[in-house]
Amino acid sequence: MLTWSGRNGLSRYAHNFDKNNFGPRLGFSYRVTDKWIVRGGGGTLFIGQYDQATPIVANIGFGVRGDFVSTDGGRTAAYQLRNGLPFIAPLTEASLVPGFGSVRVGAAPTLAIEFFEPTGRTVPYLNTFNFNVQRQLPFQSVLELAYLGSLGHKLGAPTSRSINQVPQSLIGTNSNPQVLRPFPQFSDVRVISATIGNSNYHGLNVRLDKRLSHGLQFGFNYTWSKAIDDVRSRNELGGNAGDNAFGNQYDRRADRGLSGNNVGQRFVSNATWAIPSPAGNGLLKQTFGGWSTSLLFEARSGAPFGVIENNGAAIYPTAAAVRSNVVSPYAVNANWRANVLAEPFFATAGFAAPAQYTFGNAGRTVASGPGAIVSDISLLKDFRINESHRLQFRAESLNFINHANFALPNQQRGNPNFGRISSLIGGNQARIIQLGLHYKF
Repeated sequence: MLTWSGRNGLSRYAHNFDKNNFGPRLGFSYRVTDKWIVRGGGGTLFIGQYDQATPIVANIGFGVRGDFVSTDGGRTAAYQLRNGLPFIAPLTEASLVPGFGSVRVGAAPTLAIEFFEPTGRTVPYLNTFNFNVQRQLPFQSVLELAYLGSLGHKLGAPTSRSINQVPQSLIGTNSNPQVLRPFPQFSDVRVISATIGNSNYHGLNVRLDKRLSHGLQFGFNYTWSKAIDDVRSRNELGGNAGDNAFGNQYDRRADRGLSGNNVGQRFVSNATWAIPSPAGNGLLKQTFGGWSTSLLFEARSGAPFGVIENNGAAIYPTAAAVRSNVVSPYAVNANWRANVLAEPFFATAGFAAPAQYTFGNAGRTVASGPGAIVSDISLLKDFRINESHRLQFRAESLNFINHANFALPNQQRGNPNFGRISSLIGGNQARIIQLGLHYKF
């Protein structure tokens, strides 16, 4: 039965208001001695109804629309152009009834439903907590050991989620899988921004900072962490091979795995050094004085990825995605680096198609892709003209070690390029050297 916001006594809002959102915060800081400090805290944070500013619009009933699907899972066409488009009834105010857009069971459906669930606790929230210990060291340095945790609940899915999948107990019992769907009168039924996600993140962080003194400052930061979730986010380092975030709608536990944003290990360092100038004010100081250099370096492990069937609809019609079967332990291809474009990143023979009308035993994520290294360096020279005028020469090199950071491999078993890497991660460029001259006043 279809209903519309703002009609027949219903609220004009897509969701009912959730009035019990209580977000407490608690924190503490304790100076044990002059050189030891302990801090900690936690809180509940609500992150908004949707995962983006402008969510998908549910405009059914406000325009003419048709969705046509094959009646036998794709073996025959939904319609043929030589016969014209299937009939769609013109939209009128009187047509906005509970049975809008539906067809009798067995007939070819013409409409896919997208809707918001108006009831229940729908606002996503995070429970976050942290604990850290700081120690002051000689040479104006500070060492910090910290733990950070974050537990997400009711997280919104970035894509609409189908709830019209044929149950496994019925699939294959009829040549027309459409009639076996929970809602056979529609080609699909999808929940927009379904708040069904859960996540957890735990990280250990070690940081060493030296404050600026004698022209030198630097920082080192190492993070060891693990992030797990059962829905993907809109932007991820890793890949979910299309909509791999949802597989069997009746087995949500199978969607739980490493987050596409999981970075197991990450090391970041930075340093700036003002090179000591010779004494005096002569030519020697003008030539060798005023130089400084800085370095930025990052190394991180690769992002997770999953493996799905390239033609999942042939294995399980009506499923959002079909993951492959794991038939042997995952193994990285030792020859990959020798020929990146031709060799697969991993042993692709370790995956196979599951039996028809079943879902594979592979998890949502099965392994992690290549790691990444980012390194930039700069050299600066200041020429002082007078107290208010200065000329600065800059020589900068981005990715100065000229390291290639590769993207994830193709994740669709059955695709000719399955397992191969064909691109670099976004923003990764070859070594760039740039020179500049700045006049400051």
